Amino acid sequence: MGKRLSADDIAMLRVRRILFGEELPRYDHSSVLLESMIINPSNAKIQVISNLLRILKEKGYTMEQIRGKVVEQLILTGTLQEIEDLTFVVENGVIKKVCLQGYRPKYYANVEPTKIEINESVNI
Repeated sequence: MGKRLSADDIAMLRVRRILFGEELPRYDHSSVLLESMIINPSNAKIQVISNLLRILKEKGYTMEQIRGKVVEQLILTGTLQEIEDLTFVVENGVIKKVCLQGYRPKYYANVEPTKIEINESVNI
């Protein structure tokens, strides 16, 4: 039997897909359903774009433009409701590290929203 994933787990997978283009291993039919939930969030106002950092960097966007597009993607896909921090460590025009802290939408008055954090080295 497979591992059960919460909506917050799926949101983290979606964040990683948006930022880094991470894909799931293809094992069985349940991975097809999970893949659909990652790329087609039910509450999205826009479509999920995979590997957004690399795509925008290759198109010549500035770091400020990339940051704005990432915030837009995370908010309008319903993945995060609030972003506390989104920082890129850049060396010679290359994104070397991504730091993200944000909160999922709050669905219940008596339950605090889940915090999503990424602090990861990359080479984009």
